[in-house]
Amino acid sequence: MRERIKSIVLILLVLSSLYLTNCLVFGQPSLETADSPQYEQLTFGELKPIQEQILPLLRLQKEDAVYEQAPWLPHYGEAWQRARQLLQPGLLPEKSDPPGILTGLKVEIEFLTEVDPTLWFASTMLKDHLVQTVVWYAAHDDVMWFLDQNEQWWRAGGLILPDGWLNRLEVAFSAGQVYRLARLEETDLLKFPAQGILVPREVPVMNRYTLAPEPLDYDKLLHSMFVNMATVRRIEERNGARIYTDGQRGLQIFPYGELEYTIPENEMGTRPLTIIELLKDTAQYLHLLGGWSDHLYLKGIKTNRQAFENSRYFYTHEIAFQTVQKGFTLVGSAPISIVCSEKGIVSYNRQVYLLATPVGEAMPLISPEEAVAAAGDWWRLQAGNDNLLSLYPVYYVDNVNQVQPFAQPAWLFRFENRQAVVDGYTGKFIKWLE
Repeated sequence: MRERIKSIVLILLVLSSLYLTNCLVFGQPSLETADSPQYEQLTFGELKPIQEQILPLLRLQKEDAVYEQAPWLPHYGEAWQRARQLLQPGLLPEKSDPPGILTGLKVEIEFLTEVDPTLWFASTMLKDHLVQTVVWYAAHDDVMWFLDQNEQWWRAGGLILPDGWLNRLEVAFSAGQVYRLARLEETDLLKFPAQGILVPREVPVMNRYTLAPEPLDYDKLLHSMFVNMATVRRIEERNGARIYTDGQRGLQIFPYGELEYTIPENEMGTRPLTIIELLKDTAQYLHLLGGWSDHLYLKGIKTNRQAFENSRYFYTHEIAFQTVQKGFTLVGSAPISIVCSEKGIVSYNRQVYLLATPVGEAMPLISPEEAVAAAGDWWRLQAGNDNLLSLYPVYYVDNVNQVQPFAQPAWLFRFENRQAVVDGYTGKFIKWLE
C-alpha cells in the first residue's frame, strides 16, 4: 500500500512539474501587469518641425519707415501667418521684373535660401518653383512678384486676400523692429543704393558680455554618436582636447567647449538633396547631437558639387546656423555648421556660446552715419564696387579660443556680396566676415 501511495505522489509531482514548465515557457502575463521595456533616451530636446526651421525675414515698408519682423521677435508668428498668404496666387506665374520704385505700402518676404512653397501649402500655383524673395505692393494688391533659385523674377496674379488682411498685417508688424532708409553721401570708394541704406530708427543701447559655453551632456552625446562604446578609443591631446574614435568616425572635444564630429566615408554623395530632405535631416542631426536650442536659427544652406575621376560628380551640403540672444545676432563664430550628403553627416562642428555676465554699463552705440565715417578708407577700398545695403547692430564674438571670450556690441555692414564688422562704440574696423 505504501509503495502504491509513493507512486501516486510521484506521478502527481511529475504532472505538476510538466504543467508549471509549460506555463513558464509558453505563458504570458496579461498586458495590464506586464512592464513596458525601458530604453535610454539619447535624444536632445524636441524634434523641430520642418515648417518652423526656415522662417523668412519679413519687412513692411510704409512711407519712410521699414518695420521688420524676424523669427525671434514677438508677434512674428502672427505676421508670418498673414504674410505667407502671398504665396497663394490664383494664376500661374510668368516671367516679369517687379515694377520700379512705387509710392505706398510694400511687403517683402526674404528667405535665407530658395524654398519650396509646398512646405506650407500643399496646393499652390508656385509648386514648380523655388522661392527666394517675395515682393507685394498695395498699389497692385492682386499680384505678387518672386525671385526664384535661378535669380529670375516672376509675376503671379489672382491673389484673393481676406477682408481686413492688410490692417491685421500692419498691427502684427507694429510690434517689430523699426528701421529707416538713410541717404548718405556717396564717394568714389563707397556706393549706396538710390533709395538709401536700411538702418535702425533708434540707436540701440547695448552691454558688453562675457560668454559661457552651452552646457552639454557629453556622456550622452558619446553614446548617441557611437553605437558600441567598447570599440571606441580615447586619446588625450597635450592642449587638453579629447579624441574619441572607433576607426570609422571621430569626435574631438576641445577644453573651451567646441566639438567636431567627422565621418569621412559619407563625403562622396551621389546626388543633391532637395530642400525638404535637407531640413528633415538637419532636424534629426540636431535632435541626436546636442539639440536645437530656442536661440538657434538657420543662417544658410549651400550645395557643393565637385568633380571626381571619370567625370563623375559628388555632392555635399553645408548648413550654417546663427544664434540670437537678447534680440541681437551673435556674429564672428558659427555656433553650428554641418556638412552632409545623402549618406549622412560628413562633419559636424558645434560651439554654442551664451551671453553670461554684463561687463560695465550699457551704452548707446554710435550712429550709423558716425560708423560709416569712422570706419576709414582701408575697409572702403576692400569693399570694391559692392553697394552697402544695410547696417545692423550685432554682438561680435571675440577671442573665442581664449580663456574668457567676450561679446562686443558692433555694427554689421551688409554689402551685396560680403559683410564687415566695426566696433559699435568707436566705429573702429574689426574684420571682414566670411
